[in-house]
Amino acid sequence: MKQQRSIFIIIVLLLASLSAHAQYGNDTYTVGITGAPSITLDYMRRPGELETHSFDFDNNLGTYYPDNDGVIRLELSKGYYQYMVNWTSHEPQNGSFYVSNRNVYFEIKMLPPFCNIDTDKAYKKAYRCLYNKQKKEAREIFYTAAMAGNVDAMFDYARMCWNGMGGGKNKNHAYHFINEALKHGHPSAAYYLENFKDKYTWKWYL
Repeated sequence: MKQQRSIFIIIVLLLASLSAHAQYGNDTYTVGITGAPSITLDYMRRPGELETHSFDFDNNLGTYYPDNDGVIRLELSKGYYQYMVNWTSHEPQNGSFYVSNRNVYFEIKMLPPFCNIDTDKAYKKAYRCLYNKQKKEAREIFYTAAMAGNVDAMFDYARMCWNGMGGGKNKNHAYHFINEALKHGHPSAAYYLENFKDKYTWKWYL
């Protein structure tokens, strides 16, 4: 009886291993997105490279729609992607996410004040403000881009809030937006969240 049970467990583990290999053996990962009627997908940074580009409507990766349960499911390779939400009665909304070593699941929320902005351009503008010592303006722009769905802006806005850069310290905002960055697959968000109280992890030197 014990031998049969052992054989059964081995078979179950073997099947699970084969299933995992079928899903991840080709280095693709599942991305689940809710809240949007459809999205048009584009890459921002090719895996292993650093260049970015503005959203390309004519040469993108396609438009995707939710399944019956309301989830848009994508099978994507590791990399950095941007999306455009195709709202039916509002301006498009631009955002981004990473696909790294884990699956990514997040909800897109319609935020009319922040629609119709290029979050990648806004993010770069925020960094220019930082290097020009315009920290208050940088923080405001990071916040706008983060609210619109830009994963890098979520991460950096959280860091500014934690350190009190460009305004007062706001650990609640820092915690919320580092969690949002984690949902969107930011590769460093989990480490920062695990070390949320560690000033050496969160210290931002400019």
